Amino acid sequence: MSYTVHIVEEFDVEQLPTLKHIPMTSTVCLGGSFDRIHRGHLLLIATAIACVRPCGKLLIGIADGPLLTKKLYTGMVRDYAYRANDVRSIVESYACLRPELLELIKEDELSSRGVSQVSKPPPSRKSSSLSGPYAASYSADSYFKRTLPSNYRLNIDVKAFSIYDPYGPSITEALTDGLLVVSTETLIGGHMVNIERQRLGLRPIQLVVVPLLRDDLGEKVSSGRLREEESLSETPDVDAFVPLTHGDSR
Repeated sequence: MSYTVHIVEEFDVEQLPTLKHIPMTSTVCLGGSFDRIHRGHLLLIATAIACVRPCGKLLIGIADGPLLTKKLYTGMVRDYAYRANDVRSIVESYACLRPELLELIKEDELSSRGVSQVSKPPPSRKSSSLSGPYAASYSADSYFKRTLPSNYRLNIDVKAFSIYDPYGPSITEALTDGLLVVSTETLIGGHMVNIERQRLGLRPIQLVVVPLLRDDLGEKVSSGRLREEESLSETPDVDAFVPLTHGDSR
């Protein structure tokens, strides 16, 4: 069994990664807990957006149920609906950087919805106001203010759903000829996906590997560390984004 592993080396959170060595594909899959969005999550989603073709499909597995039981401070993990909404917002934010992934809604369709036609391009990104030693690992909410205008929609099919095992749709025919985006920390999981695909008689898929991100103190960026810090704070808030001081990409 052989398959290609592509490495993403650089990432500017305000841009899509440049992936000249990675072919675009019609189906891209990724997964994670996506609890308390941080730079690791952004890199996974931005890479997926950079890889998907117009009119393609984005499959996003959001860990739930048994996949959460061993996570640090598992009782503080936000509900699936909350995390799925975060994921959708970030997908739309990054898709705005690729105009070919957007579609102008026809005026008659807008009228039937009671929405006025406003001919304007997607809004540009607002800069982050965060600074200081932890600026490299801040929360998404600090600068992800871009949303799709009411007269635009994505022309890619974004499917976000709960997954209760490490594989999700990655071991189905849905991902044949597609890409699976993983981090250096979850690369072994990507290899296990291809082993399982081979066992099931499916072709292996290409892997796109993003780096594990660390903050300025060298700590791994992770949702678990965020939950830990919230648990130690005087007024923990599980319903709002907070700046990171530590941070995994899942």
